[in-house]
Amino acid sequence: MSWKPFVVGVDASPEAAGAAAFACRVAEQAGAGCRLVHATRDVLAAFEVPEVAAYRRAIVEQARGRVTAALSGRVPPKTLDEMIVRLGAPAMALKQAVAEVDAEIVVLGGKHHSTLGRWLGGSTSLNVAAELRALSVFEPLPVVPEAPVAYNSSEYYAMSEELLKRDIWSALQTRGVEKMVRYGGAVETILRETAEWRADLLVMGSHGKGWATRVLVGSVTERLLNHLPTSLVVVPVVAAEAVEPLGARLAEAVA
Repeated sequence: MSWKPFVVGVDASPEAAGAAAFACRVAEQAGAGCRLVHATRDVLAAFEVPEVAAYRRAIVEQARGRVTAALSGRVPPKTLDEMIVRLGAPAMALKQAVAEVDAEIVVLGGKHHSTLGRWLGGSTSLNVAAELRALSVFEPLPVVPEAPVAYNSSEYYAMSEELLKRDIWSALQTRGVEKMVRYGGAVETILRETAEWRADLLVMGSHGKGWATRVLVGSVTERLLNHLPTSLVVVPVVAAEAVEPLGARLAEAVA
C-alpha cells in the first residue's frame, strides 16, 4: 500500500523549517510526495476590483520569497519551487491543499523550539531509536443540573477504560508502545504530558469526514497549536482495515 502525499503548513519561522525538514525526510523514506503550503493575510479581501489584482499577486510573491529564503537549505529545491502560497486563512489554505493533492498526513510545526528542531540538524536524524507513548485522556462528565448523571465518576471512568482496552489498546500491535491513561481536560493534560516527557513529536488523529475543518478549526488539535512545546503531525481518519498498515508505515518511516 503506497503513501499519499504529505502536506506541510509553513511560514518563515525556525519551527516551520524544522517541521518541513522532518516531513520531507519522512516522505522521502516512505516514497511519498511532500507539498508545502503557506497562507498570507489578504488585506484587500473586501475589495474585489481589477485594480488590486496586481497588488495581491505581489503580496503572494513577496510571501513566497520570504518563506523560500527561510526554508532554503532545509528542504529540497524542487519542493520549495512547488510550494503553494495563497491569500487567506491558514486553515482554509491547508484544507484546499489537502483536497487538491489527496494528502494522507498534515505536518505542522510547534510554536517553540524543541529537541526535534535541533535533532533534525544532525546527520543521524532518522537513525535515532524512538520511544513511543500512546496517551488517552478521559475528560469528566459535564455537569448539567437539569439532567442528573446516570453514573458516578468512578463508574464512568471504569467503563471508559474497559472500552479503551477492548477497542483501542487491543488494536495497537506495535511493540514497545507504553500505553497511558490520564484524567482531566484534554488540552491541558496533553500539554503537561508532552512537556514532562520532553516529547520530540506529537501525533494526533482527526475526527471523521470533513476532517480538515474540524481538526484545524476549533478542535483540541487547533487549541494545542498555540501552546505546544514540540512539533505536530495530524493524521486523517482512515478505513478500519487500513489503520494498522498506516501506523506500521509511519513507524517504519520515522525509525
